[in-house]
Amino acid sequence: MRAVDFAFDSLGKSCKQALYFHLKNSFNVGQEDVSEKVEDFDDALSLIFKDGVVYLKRLILKKLCEDLRVKFEERYVNDFVRAVSKLKGMVSEDESLVTVVSDFIDERALVKKRRGGERVGSES
Repeated sequence: MRAVDFAFDSLGKSCKQALYFHLKNSFNVGQEDVSEKVEDFDDALSLIFKDGVVYLKRLILKKLCEDLRVKFEERYVNDFVRAVSKLKGMVSEDESLVTVVSDFIDERALVKKRRGGERVGSES
């Protein structure tokens, strides 16, 4: 939820409130439901923002990675649901590696879990 709030804050307070209202009333995805209805949330954002949704998805994933203490260096993410699922898996299984597919080019960014404060990079 913090990651979604962070991304929505970038739109401004009134837009954030309107967006949550629209998600709940038009798509049946309440603020408290986002983590359990990731696919519905992703579909709703894509319908609302069209191609501009990449910006919000990137902010959300970047904040999630920050909160999980992993480094994420990808500009465009097209498989948001899969990326969130992998990040959730890191929390539950303590995985050390997550692969996220790029949006516009066929590259893969590797997101490695930070261990003991060591610097971890990504590969393309």
